[in-house]
Amino acid sequence: MNKKLIVSFLSFVSCFCLFAQTEGNKAFQLNVNNGDAYLDCGDVSELNNTSQYTIEMWVNVTLNDLPDRFIIFKKEPTETNRIKVQVEKNGQIYVMQSNGGDGAFAQTPVGTYPESGWHHIALVYDGEKGTSGNGAMILYIDGVKQPLSDATFKGTTGNMEGSFAVGGPALNVEYDEVRVWNKALAAKVISEWKNYKIGDSHPDKNNLVAYYDFENISGTQVPDLVGNYPAMFESNEAEILLNDLALYEKDDIPTEIENSIVSEPETLQTVVSGGEITLISSVPQNVYIYNLAGRLVLDLRISAGETVVRDLPKGFYVVNRQKVILR
Repeated sequence: MNKKLIVSFLSFVSCFCLFAQTEGNKAFQLNVNNGDAYLDCGDVSELNNTSQYTIEMWVNVTLNDLPDRFIIFKKEPTETNRIKVQVEKNGQIYVMQSNGGDGAFAQTPVGTYPESGWHHIALVYDGEKGTSGNGAMILYIDGVKQPLSDATFKGTTGNMEGSFAVGGPALNVEYDEVRVWNKALAAKVISEWKNYKIGDSHPDKNNLVAYYDFENISGTQVPDLVGNYPAMFESNEAEILLNDLALYEKDDIPTEIENSIVSEPETLQTVVSGGEITLISSVPQNVYIYNLAGRLVLDLRISAGETVVRDLPKGFYVVNRQKVILR
């Protein structure tokens, strides 16, 4: 029988100070249950007649609070020319893309979407690969590839002249860090950059065509940090709110810490959930947990199996060269 070792950080230390998350982080939230309520980002023409794109953002929703479903994003002038990602109350996700009369419809199993909290969502399209089973359409949640039913997608999107929309039709769903790319980003890049503001050191910065962080809002106008597609919303339908999503600037990470991070550990897997870090080890080993300032906050010797670390303050940590965020 598998056993878990529970380790409380508070039993080792009384207090350590962490670099704070980005101060005053804001997000977009609908406050009406209206199918016409959404963030209007304009045409975002790079999504029209293209063979590649990546659309990513952070989303905060409690599925049980939904009347039935919500839309993460869509570009849908007609049902025969569209991109649309929709989440049902039961956690099933539908990915729809049509080019003229030739449409495709892929779906995840029920329960795929997490029940609550902030989660990073990324949809990657590469039309040359043909089917979702072959990688033409890939959906990531928190950097992890999700199972999609096999569907055949055309080699390009359609002529979808019309607004790219974030949100709708459900209220009390928050959206942040909305990014649109004219490239099928690699899984490693998506995973490594999901917790960071996009900066000049991003390897695909030149492929970023729209970027909304909801920080410097003027009334109902939302600037596009790339400068291509300023967005807007109706004041009686949505609002900009402060939130607790922890995001970081790449330049805030000490070089010696950033250079030590690897994305594919061989003997240790870290899983973060509910404010705890679960260490899944294939061999006995030492585990060193550092805070953002590069200070060692916990030094453990663990056995093969699962070890749960509790009571660490919220923030950014490096666990044996793996970066994690506790929210």
